[in-house]
Amino acid sequence: SIFTILFVLFFTVGANANANRCEDLTGKTFIGADGQGGEPAEGCEGCGNDGAIEMTSATDASVVWVGSDVMENCTYAVRFPRVTFTCQFSGTEKMTISKNCSTLNTKRGLKFSIAAPQP
Repeated sequence: SIFTILFVLFFTVGANANANRCEDLTGKTFIGADGQGGEPAEGCEGCGNDGAIEMTSATDASVVWVGSDVMENCTYAVRFPRVTFTCQFSGTEKMTISKNCSTLNTKRGLKFSIAAPQP
């Protein structure tokens, strides 16, 4: 029946929209959770840094990893719910992105949340 065809079409389009909703993260910045970088320490330049990830394009990101003071250029790919970063120096890091695309989590328990837009 026409109802069945419309239902299947609607369900398929809806499922595909959900699968791709976090695909392009261009312009988004994720900030590390407060305190996950530990305490600042004398002689340790990155100690206390909670980390940040800035998605500069649909495939590129500038990353300062937790506990680091060096920004690294990485590429990333989204295959919801997984975001895989490939970086020249630190290698590969796989994260899980939340359903609403607002947080990134690592298997090690690190969390990055989307930064509020700047005025």
